[in-house]
Amino acid sequence: MTDNQLIIGLILLGGLMIAWALVRAGADDKDHYEQDDDLGMLCGTYVFPETTDEKRLEFMLQNCRKVVAEVAPPWGSNRLEIYVEEGFMGTLRYPHVEFCGAWEQGAPQCLAAQRAAIDAAMNAKSPEAN
Repeated sequence: MTDNQLIIGLILLGGLMIAWALVRAGADDKDHYEQDDDLGMLCGTYVFPETTDEKRLEFMLQNCRKVVAEVAPPWGSNRLEIYVEEGFMGTLRYPHVEFCGAWEQGAPQCLAAQRAAIDAAMNAKSPEAN
């Protein structure tokens, strides 16, 4: 198995885990963007219309969509770009949100960033070719 195949597999697995966590969490209709001193938070202000986790899940299950967390330049800056890719090989990419600080999968701040990225994708006019 090559490194690329491993990365793709981890991204797909992560997307499924996120979708499962969103449904299982049973969060309210409103997102809670909180900050923990040990972890990071969303950089900037993102305002989207009210969206439920059910609508997010339905959106993500269409067209092989997945949430991707990618280190943003300059490298080593502890910034991530969180965005939604569409297609089996991620051929289309939606606008991103920025996350600053340490990333811990499943932490409330990280889930909020992933929800914000899904909301950004849902409110985008169309994805861009990757």
